[in-house]
Amino acid sequence: YEGMITGTYNNRGKKMTCVVGANELNDLTLTKCHVNGYFLPEGVGTGFRGGENAFEEAVKFAHENGGISHINHPGDWLHSAGDADIARDPKNVAIFADIIKKYDSCLGIEVFNETNSVTPFDRILWDNLLMYTLPYGKNVIGFSNTDAHTVENIDSSFNIFMMEENNVENIK
Repeated sequence: YEGMITGTYNNRGKKMTCVVGANELNDLTLTKCHVNGYFLPEGVGTGFRGGENAFEEAVKFAHENGGISHINHPGDWLHSAGDADIARDPKNVAIFADIIKKYDSCLGIEVFNETNSVTPFDRILWDNLLMYTLPYGKNVIGFSNTDAHTVENIDSSFNIFMMEENNVENIK
């Protein structure tokens, strides 16, 4: 942790900012319908399980608790790793686009996860989401995240924010 916030981790030279109040929601679902919630009040979201409409329930939960969110690795849920047409399917695009349109606090989807070997066609889904939502004035941000369930995964993927000062408020 100290190395990441000071920029000394792996001689990286760039500081990371710790965002508290972040939680991967729907944490125990077998279908991997995970949503990242950010800027949630302390302890809110821990153990949030979701239900039948798990993506929307998690996004709504973050929204109702004053947070922001994005949908994680949708290709895992779609099982699109071997078939780009699944990511292009208008029914699949609409599932995510309708949630993103409905909740202003849902900023986008995870387009790149770790080394991108598991969900390689999420970028195609993202392109299609943009085509679906932009006419409604809604942009979909593409996120890149380390799904760091092991130490080896740390720093395999990350987001870069262009800010005058590296602080939590500018990230938000």
